[in-house]
Amino acid sequence: MKTMANKALNRAGFQSKIARNSIFLLGGEGLARTLNLIVSIILARHLGPERLGIYTFVLNYGVLLGLATEFGLSRAAIRDMARLPGDTLPAAAGNVYILRTLMCAVAYIAIAASLLTPLGHGMSAERQQLILLWALSLVFQAFTRNSEILFQSQERMQFNAAFLVLNRLIATALILTAIYTGRGLRAVVCANLFADAVVCFVANAAAFRTIARPRFLWDAPALRRLFRLATPFGLQLVATQIYFFADSIMIYYIFRGATPAAVDREIGIYGAVAKIVVTLQFIPISVCSALYPALSRAFHEDRDRMNSLFARSFNVFALAAIPLGLLLFSFRSEVIHAIYGNRYDESIPILKISAWSIPLTFLAIPLGNLLAASDRQRYVTYASFTNAACFIILGFLLIPAHGAWGAAVAMVAMITLNLALCLYFTLSQFGNIFNLTLLGLLAAVHATAIASLLLNDTAPLSTRAITFAVYLIVVVALGYRIVPRTSQP
Repeated sequence: MKTMANKALNRAGFQSKIARNSIFLLGGEGLARTLNLIVSIILARHLGPERLGIYTFVLNYGVLLGLATEFGLSRAAIRDMARLPGDTLPAAAGNVYILRTLMCAVAYIAIAASLLTPLGHGMSAERQQLILLWALSLVFQAFTRNSEILFQSQERMQFNAAFLVLNRLIATALILTAIYTGRGLRAVVCANLFADAVVCFVANAAAFRTIARPRFLWDAPALRRLFRLATPFGLQLVATQIYFFADSIMIYYIFRGATPAAVDREIGIYGAVAKIVVTLQFIPISVCSALYPALSRAFHEDRDRMNSLFARSFNVFALAAIPLGLLLFSFRSEVIHAIYGNRYDESIPILKISAWSIPLTFLAIPLGNLLAASDRQRYVTYASFTNAACFIILGFLLIPAHGAWGAAVAMVAMITLNLALCLYFTLSQFGNIFNLTLLGLLAAVHATAIASLLLNDTAPLSTRAITFAVYLIVVVALGYRIVPRTSQP
């Protein structure tokens, strides 16, 4: 199976190391997200929309206010360390660990202090305790990313994949135990905390043994330089996290629900759809993570190779993006009922809208990846903040009256703007590096399928299934014809 996948990625034009790293990250991330999705489904069915809403709010609140644990450090350090000679890695790693410690301290204090502000007004004691426990989990996750920096900068992604899967296996076992023994949300959050703590220690120990043992020297100029490198990525992350995690927070604070339980329910039905969408986003994120060190290195060594790597990856995403979105759109009722049951009927119209975020995200991520790898991350930052502002404005206009539906509309509008801006910046910086003939052919095929499925939107399941199957056969055949069957030298 690994050999077949390797050949498939090689045929798509990726070098063997990139293909191997993509397999590891896709496999590890795919298994981890599959476990997450399974646990989320069981949790959703067990908790119901209201309690799921509380859990979703806690997770998103912690992630959004805990941005200082990361603030672009990982991406900046990976790019920097991928270009460093091996004998300088210990000192560089030491700087990462020192800066991470300072950032985590700031983040935890900020989360705890926020509960004493108007943000925490009216929160139950249970919700506040869950947030503080989850904040500890975020600290362990941040230190695990230190090991990921070491592994990924040296293109040894198999370790990242292994520890990611280990984390989810431990958490899954503990969460399922908590569910079937009748424990509450506190036990679920503690299960994640325990898994994050164990994997943090194991992953860092492995990184010290196989890559480099950090040398801890207080080098203020080096720390300032690393923070400056991280800042553009951090600002981009702030904006990205706003439109990935602010939706449920905005529903909690501004949706005009009749009761607190109604607000939690609205978060729950939105969070159920968000889990499906986010699970699928691992595909472009993982492939682009595997490509990122190679793109960054090629930018300094071989621009033609960088352009080729990007163009081939973008073609693959353009081929695969629309079918996934159309699958969720056309079979939204069947998907929601099969996954969550009848208690989540209100999630069906949310998925009808959110499904379109999949193809938009698939196309935007590789564009942003190219800009960041070529030292043009400021353009991604501009796009991200523009998108975040768009989402917040639309959210304040739509969420108070429409709740989850308004959040979904704001999200798709924001991701559409993100794609447009990233495409504009890519063309302005690199010119036309796309295969327009190929992309035009793909656009024609996808447009025909979209029109057919929209016309058959209310048709019986069998009609929609046949239409989608024919479309999928055409896409697979087209992919076989257009994807090169020789690897790049």
